[in-house]
Amino acid sequence: MATDDRPSRRRDFQIAIICALPLEYDAASLLVDEFWDQDGKQYGRTSGDMNTYRNGRIGMHDVVLMLLPNMGKAAVAGSTASLRTSYPSLKLAFLVGVCGGVPSLSTHEALLGDVVIGEAMVQYDFGRQYPSGFIPKEMVEGDVGAPNKDICSLIAYFKTEPGREDLRRNTAIHLKALQDVAVNKRYQCNYQYPGFAEDKLFAATYLHKHRGPQSCDLCCGEIEMFCDKAARASCAELGCDEGQLQEEVQGPKIYIGRIASGDIVMKSGDSENRHQKIT
Repeated sequence: MATDDRPSRRRDFQIAIICALPLEYDAASLLVDEFWDQDGKQYGRTSGDMNTYRNGRIGMHDVVLMLLPNMGKAAVAGSTASLRTSYPSLKLAFLVGVCGGVPSLSTHEALLGDVVIGEAMVQYDFGRQYPSGFIPKEMVEGDVGAPNKDICSLIAYFKTEPGREDLRRNTAIHLKALQDVAVNKRYQCNYQYPGFAEDKLFAATYLHKHRGPQSCDLCCGEIEMFCDKAARASCAELGCDEGQLQEEVQGPKIYIGRIASGDIVMKSGDSENRHQKIT
């Protein structure tokens, strides 16, 4: 149901949601209860700002959504600087997206589908390259984008047992709402659980590549690699060995901790191929 509480100007917005990819932006937009900039009602932007914004309401909060035009630090820095110019009263900005999980030998292993709330950020590819190898710079806790006291207090509550239970319950409610809205709006992307038969986890060292008679030169080379065609194929098409399956894991988990950030896109879960392990 529409409300009459539409903000009168850009300066009234204090929360921003920034997405790196269209698929992340699509999911975030499904949680918007009401868009303020429909029917020709636009908030505009400052001169020189090339970003495209959508404005709306999530619950009681007015938010501005932004999709980054390109990847990379330079592009991101320019876009976020323009965001601050057009929306000078922002107090909180969420960077949301799909991250790569780092396989771990511990019992608390983050997997694709789990949710991670970052309380600190580590730039893992920042350091010095020597002939003997790469030495990362020592991280100073809280030196990269440390959250303010209000957010720190909220994160501290989420680390308690009652806080975790509240977070899990509310996450399940919002996920169900997102799934229902996607179906009602006939989104092409399917946010539903794929089912037990498709919820498979292979060992991190097992590569999703061509094998046997259909093998290609890249997949069967001396270096352990896989081709783009194999990456887009299903396990059934490639004949993946289900003997390499790990223990079945059902339901997303929520973690709070440090997030590793860098310019290198990680495409391997093998510990020997990781650039740097963050613990």
